[in-house]
Amino acid sequence: AGTLGPEVTPIWPWQPPKLVITEQPKQRGMRFRYECEGRSAGSILGESSTDASKTLPAIEV
Repeated sequence: AGTLGPEVTPIWPWQPPKLVITEQPKQRGMRFRYECEGRSAGSILGESSTDASKTLPAIEV
């Protein structure tokens, strides 16, 4: 029957990919952007943004 070659090492138990939100969007009015808004709608900032330092929402996979 089928065997794995020496270069293939299965990882058991297999775990599905995990998504972690590392920087949430800043809580404020409208956050969703539609194509018709164009670029003038502004960016979606991260919750730790300040006037001196801008951050963006971020994830880890």
